[in-house]
Amino acid sequence: MEGFGFLSAAFAYPDMQAVEIRGISDLIEGKNDNSVEPEDIRQEKASQHASAFAFEVLSKLKIISLSQSTVPRATQEAFVDYNRALEINLEDAKAYYNRGNDYYDKGELDLAIADYNRALEINPEDAKAYYNRGLAYYDKGKLDLAIADYNRALQINPEDAKAYNNRGNAYSDKGELDLAITNYTQALKINLEDAKAYNNRGFAYCKQGELYLAIADYTQALKFNPENAEAYNNRGFAYRKQGELYLAIADYTQALKFNPENAEAYNNRGVAYSDRGELDLAITDFNLALQINPESAESYNNCGIAYYDRGELDLAIANFKQAITINPESADAYANSGVVYSKLGNKQKATQDYKKAAQLFAEQGDTAKQQRVLGRLKQLQQD
Repeated sequence: MEGFGFLSAAFAYPDMQAVEIRGISDLIEGKNDNSVEPEDIRQEKASQHASAFAFEVLSKLKIISLSQSTVPRATQEAFVDYNRALEINLEDAKAYYNRGNDYYDKGELDLAIADYNRALEINPEDAKAYYNRGLAYYDKGKLDLAIADYNRALQINPEDAKAYNNRGNAYSDKGELDLAITNYTQALKINLEDAKAYNNRGFAYCKQGELYLAIADYTQALKFNPENAEAYNNRGFAYRKQGELYLAIADYTQALKFNPENAEAYNNRGVAYSDRGELDLAITDFNLALQINPESAESYNNCGIAYYDRGELDLAIANFKQAITINPESADAYANSGVVYSKLGNKQKATQDYKKAAQLFAEQGDTAKQQRVLGRLKQLQQD
């Protein structure tokens, strides 16, 4: 694992001999000591130290050449300033923190984390560095590490509403919805006008099936940010779940007003139109969604359902096949394809698709849908 540290530098500076960079990483203090920590933790730390220290030394050796990069000039100049600051003082926590922020903005999360690590080694009471490192870990999908950093940030600064909100996001992604809601509520105690926290808490309530509470939170989010396309889209979803199709379509339309490139809102509005039997409008919306996101298996599946309802079975099959091509784990698309083949009298293909759907539903833990498909399969075999 520690090899990642010198590899980060090697990829950034291909003209530098790899053995020289590796040598730098091998000088990291504590890298080869007899640590009592578990191997995976020791290796993770070694990687982080290696990356940060290698970049420090390479900067000091004046190997950095940002002038030929595609980084915007303002960011290039900022990097030059941070590197100069670190040439003068390798213990400049602020320079590491700021350079980490720039790496984060560029999407270079490992380099950002390495710089936040160095900043925190120098100043272990920097709540912002813990918070920002938590954001980077969250973006990498390392939810437990993100939560640990948000915890530390909140120990230092208990009034940080953003840390509560983002810790709530991590808990929500883990499926720990009660903890997520608790964190969003705490964020709102600190900042009653936090539209993001209202939207996020609404999303957690919606996942719990608490639709009235979800709608109330989305409405509050829109009160404080009337152009929040995400909140309109989310409230539209909750309205549709309640059967309020007119209100759902109105919200999806508002979402698209503020974000015309929102493929999810087109897809969701298409589903609402389909529920109302307005199949032409539904198909139009699904196609608009696919123009924006041609890799959406969900939109192809939904479009196939609309074509089936319109009696255009060949187009329905074509859309289900495309959904399966994009996502071979789409149990719904297999099940729907089985329905169409059954209607066409092709028992062999219908049986094949039903069996695949039942298998996938079982693997995905959706026993209710699995049983429905098995019921269709049994009926098909009896006919």
